Amino acid sequence: MKGRIFRPLGRRVLVRPTLPGDRKSGEIYLPDTAKKQNNEGVIIGVGPDVKSLHERELILFGKWIGVEVYLNNETFLLMSEDDILGVFCDPVFGQ
Repeated sequence: MKGRIFRPLGRRVLVRPTLPGDRKSGEIYLPDTAKKQNNEGVIIGVGPDVKSLHERELILFGKWIGVEVYLNNETFLLMSEDDILGVFCDPVFGQ
């Protein structure tokens, strides 16, 4: 079966979290449970009722927000538009 397509409903947003930094702190290996959770991501899809966000925007969201969704061997977060704290702007273009 080829990759599945997912379309968020209502005011939900599908986000691809950005990858966290290094897995080591000095010479000590940090397991996944000890790493700080990354709270930035790129919007992959938006529901039909989302008015202020668009695909491909880099966003900031709160910790432990959203539901993990596994699609095509990749992990995404599905969250409400209200859970998003802000959008990173390009300082050159003001977008």
